[in-house]
Amino acid sequence: MHCNSLNNNHTNILSSSKKTQLFRKNQTIYSEKEKINNIFIILDGFVESSSSKKCSQKKITLQKGSSLGLIDTILDRPYSRNMCAKSTVSLAVIDKDFLKDILFNNSFSSVLIKSLVIDIDNKYPHTWS
Repeated sequence: MHCNSLNNNHTNILSSSKKTQLFRKNQTIYSEKEKINNIFIILDGFVESSSSKKCSQKKITLQKGSSLGLIDTILDRPYSRNMCAKSTVSLAVIDKDFLKDILFNNSFSSVLIKSLVIDIDNKYPHTWS
C-alpha cells in the first residue's frame, strides 16, 4: 500500500521558501471575502479571528501553530473570517497553489480531505477560516 505524503521535492520547496511576514498589534492580516493567495501558520504571537456575520459574533484567539485560511483554501472560497494581530505576530506564508498541489495530487486523498473539511465546516459554521 502506498502512503501519499510529501515527497522530497515538496519538502525541499516548503522548507527552503522560509517566507515569513511580521504584523504589528491591531494590524489586519486579512479580511473576510478577500481572495485567497496564501495560507498562514502562526509562528509567534496571537491573532483574533472574527466574522461580520450576525449569526456569529464569536471571536476566537489563535496562537502559535494555528493555521489561517486553510479550510477556506480547501473549500475553494474567499477568506470567511477577519484576522487581526492582537500582538506582534510572526507568520509563515505558504502559497495557496503550492499547498493545493500537495493536498490534491491524489484523487482519493483529495476527496477524503475535502469531505472531512466540509464536515468540520458544517459542524462548526463560521468558526474556522
